Amino acid sequence: MDEQQKIIREQTQRLFWTLLENNFFQNEMGLLSEELWDQVDKRIKGRYSECHLRHIYDVGGRYQPLVDYVENLSDPCGWIPEP
Repeated sequence: MDEQQKIIREQTQRLFWTLLENNFFQNEMGLLSEELWDQVDKRIKGRYSECHLRHIYDVGGRYQPLVDYVENLSDPCGWIPEP
């Protein structure tokens, strides 16, 4: 990928995380059915398991309950991101 393609990919990944964060919040408010939450949960786990894009998630300014949730997932990457 050239530099512009990488930037576009990262922006798209940030959008995905924003949408998942919103879905997580809606679930906390009781607005998602169990079936829909199962789909969102799988997407959160899938997105977090994309090790080469983990640095995008590890940017500040996230919803703390989602951060806590993700930090309790098993880490398929086998590494701890730098602060």
